[in-house]
Amino acid sequence: MHALLPGALPRSLLRGLRYLVATLMVVCAGLGSAFSQASLLSAVLPNSRSIQTGGTATVFATVINAGPGTATGCSISPLTGIAADFLYQTTDPGTNALTGTANTPVDIGEGTSQSFLFALTPSAAFAPTEIALRYDCANTEPAAVVPGLNTLLLSSSSTPVPDIVVLAATPTSDGMLQLPASTGANAFAVATVNVGVSDTITATADTGTTILPVTLSLCASDPATGECLSAPASSLTTSIDAGATPAFSVFVSATGPVPLDPARNRVFVRFRDAAGVSRGSASVALQTAVGVNTASCDAQTGGDVPAIQLVRAYPNLQFSEPVAWLSSASGERVFVVEKAGRVVSFVNGDTVSAMTTFVDLSTRVDAQSEGGLLGMAFDPDFPSNGFVYLSYTTSDDPLLDSGGNFRSVVSRFSVDTTGDALDPASEAILLTFPQPFSNHNGGQLGFGPDGLLYIGFGDGGGAGDSLDNGQNPATLYGSMLRLDVGRPDAVRGLPYSIPAGNPYAANLSCNDGACPEIFALGLRNPWRWSFDRFTGALWAGDVGQGDWEEIDRIESGGNYGWRCFEATHVFNSLSCENKTFRAPLAEYSHSQGQSVTGGYVYRGASVTALDGTYLFGDFVSGRIWGLFAPYSTTPDCRLLVDTTLNISSFAQDNDGEILVIAYSGELYRIVP
Repeated sequence: MHALLPGALPRSLLRGLRYLVATLMVVCAGLGSAFSQASLLSAVLPNSRSIQTGGTATVFATVINAGPGTATGCSISPLTGIAADFLYQTTDPGTNALTGTANTPVDIGEGTSQSFLFALTPSAAFAPTEIALRYDCANTEPAAVVPGLNTLLLSSSSTPVPDIVVLAATPTSDGMLQLPASTGANAFAVATVNVGVSDTITATADTGTTILPVTLSLCASDPATGECLSAPASSLTTSIDAGATPAFSVFVSATGPVPLDPARNRVFVRFRDAAGVSRGSASVALQTAVGVNTASCDAQTGGDVPAIQLVRAYPNLQFSEPVAWLSSASGERVFVVEKAGRVVSFVNGDTVSAMTTFVDLSTRVDAQSEGGLLGMAFDPDFPSNGFVYLSYTTSDDPLLDSGGNFRSVVSRFSVDTTGDALDPASEAILLTFPQPFSNHNGGQLGFGPDGLLYIGFGDGGGAGDSLDNGQNPATLYGSMLRLDVGRPDAVRGLPYSIPAGNPYAANLSCNDGACPEIFALGLRNPWRWSFDRFTGALWAGDVGQGDWEEIDRIESGGNYGWRCFEATHVFNSLSCENKTFRAPLAEYSHSQGQSVTGGYVYRGASVTALDGTYLFGDFVSGRIWGLFAPYSTTPDCRLLVDTTLNISSFAQDNDGEILVIAYSGELYRIVP
């Protein structure tokens, strides 16, 4: 049990271990799922091992307790009879290190997850066998068995064999491959490592025992760029040496609708040796786009509305036009971003009365109109590299707040020698481009569960998108961008690289007709957005023009309609033919508010009736709504509280609780 698998895995596979929770929550979000109402949900990684008799196959598992109540005495055991010894033990999901005691049941709190490592040591040889596992707690029903998600394909051989450990990663890193329409196409990436012996391997893709209206092909790909190294084909035969980490891309084209049923509708990628024996496999769930009933926030449905109130946080502190709040990993210190160009830091406690300057860029930030210091994000490896990313607008004379050459800038900064502040002189500009107007700048940025940097930008401003930027993929305006800031791109000459799952990743630049940085487009001004910490889904409030505000769930390759549509309403139909648009999940008219401020899916414990509800508000009216059942086909919008605040942003602390940021300089907590 001490020969832990993580030591042999490349970083891409280790990253995948951390997002089994996101995979589980997304595939279980559809009400049509066979196991959506189960209290226990489970997944394993990898889904296949091939070892020599007497060796040990180690596999990670994650179990979620969807409630209600604490699940007690939770354990893992094999349901399929095989000649093998079995052990399991809890692990730390952040480091994959063993915790607890082997073969000892543990409790799992409501709404939380527990990661495990289990080990199988065969005492005899046997052919590849699909091993069903029992994920069970003393006071719950066991988790449903879903082949390809929480089962293990295991084989034992008398001689050394190849052992291909596989991770299939969808563009949204949630285990669900979304096709934009019943005749649409998409692709997912496959990372592998051969922890066995060298051999010739044939890779194929299929839909298992379910016949689906799709065509499949795959290719060997460049791990850095995702570009195919060979023409896509129905199968691929190649030599994989011991220790090699080849990558592959799998292409899926739909010829008909595929409904949401993650227990059955899956695409498998399989690796077989020269004798045709399975030596590795993985799968993703598959769904074509389905119609969603856009929830109206104007008409209340009469559903129950949890009683909430806003309580002042940090009452001894006053901020200047705050637009964001962030927490350190420990939660001991927090940070507030001020529009004029300053970030302040202070001890996280309501009795705190002093704050320090983390960085002051006020001499280089042009805060005219909707510009300013608009976003901040800590690098996922901040404790070791000290990197922080800032998004702001500047000009040739920023102190005038009306300088020419107005432009957006995204830069990386490093902490100074004290480690308590950023060094303004350390700025490394990653991305900059002109803004034709001083409004609709967007500017929020943040790292997704895939470890990549997302940045939202508006359509360039003015009124009515007179430049038609929202529907022009050859510009960065009106888009959500996704960048890999951990690796420069020497070919493109960029200080970042393009993730393989971006819809235009094959293009060298915007001059090829579509910018490779784009993740999604058709946005007017995605001022504030967030990731659901359970599902990894990206939620955004897109500020409307003159009549309607909207809430969107942003997905790779999605076109959210602006300027053709304002929410679900036609705005300008010029040049909108032959395009597929994603409808918003919720909308409201300007009788309810005039500038939406995106929020968060509530994952705290203080207001249990809001669990899984997307909270958002309006800058002008001060209203705060909840979008209940946000992942269903019939989400329900309900007004939670009517305030007098100009809500510039929301924030989520390390416990999943929500803060409301008032532009007047105060912060509030949402409490029962």
